[in-house]
Amino acid sequence: MYCVYCNEDHQAAEKFSDEHIIPEALGGTKSFAIRTCETINNTIGNEVDKPFISMFPVNADRFFLNLASHRGLPALDLGGTTVIDGKEQEIQSTVKDGEKVLKLTKPVIETLKEPDRDLITISADPQQARQILLGKLEAVTKQGKAMTHQDGSPVTPESIERYIAEHSVAVPQPSILIKLQLSGLDAVRFFCKVALATGFCIAGESFGRSVVADKLRTIIRSENIEDLPMPGAFWPFYKNPEAFKFFSIPDTHVLAVLADEPHVLGISLFGGSYTALVPLHEVGTFEWPLTREGRVFRISLKDKWFKQWSYGDYLLARPWVPPSTP
Repeated sequence: MYCVYCNEDHQAAEKFSDEHIIPEALGGTKSFAIRTCETINNTIGNEVDKPFISMFPVNADRFFLNLASHRGLPALDLGGTTVIDGKEQEIQSTVKDGEKVLKLTKPVIETLKEPDRDLITISADPQQARQILLGKLEAVTKQGKAMTHQDGSPVTPESIERYIAEHSVAVPQPSILIKLQLSGLDAVRFFCKVALATGFCIAGESFGRSVVADKLRTIIRSENIEDLPMPGAFWPFYKNPEAFKFFSIPDTHVLAVLADEPHVLGISLFGGSYTALVPLHEVGTFEWPLTREGRVFRISLKDKWFKQWSYGDYLLARPWVPPSTP
């Protein structure tokens, strides 16, 4: 059986599985999928799909639309650094399943050595502080030494609990500096994967063995694509809202193979937030089955349904126009 990602014919014993052209974590559906060998399917999921899904703006869209993967609903990660008592500290701030977590990521332990004792100051999440203090108490006890609070009273497990309760400070809305790293190259790999899978979904093996498919596979597999010519125009390097006005439907993915030759795939994710234009056809390379017809695929993320049209029928239906518009 032929696998478009491998560009190989596998033996009958090779395991194949469904590969969501748009991943489940982005609202993809089994109605828009191809069959690929299981090994490469897992590789593509980990090395191509996952980096794109993990990009902050993409994951934020997933979060607000409650787009679950097989691992469950996404978490919104707002962690970064904050300043406490004039010192910069890392802070964890996540929201998942309606629960908010806000705490220091790493404890800060400062030790001031004096002639007869060590003064230890701990800045940490209460649970972390409790574990650190209990650990230190156990260690000094084994050494036959004493551990006291600043007022000279002995440290016990019970006094640690009281001390943490009395000295814990809640900061409900701290200022958090978030540093975002957006890899446009991860986006390019992902869009090329979507284009390769879409072309195969429409045209089958003839597309998979074409020159265009070879170019897309080269991009997907390359660890250094900066030196390779990009086969199209991709977000975040390029975005033309005018080109996608017919494919920008709120909370919707639209993939459209344009009817004119050479056929180009327009990808519009999340209502046009992330876009790409990828040629799927070079004149004379193979017989494209959609000449002068085109194809449009639409995935509605809130309604959880999938539909496809010919390009002409899509334009007549005008689904990008709100129902209340005359």
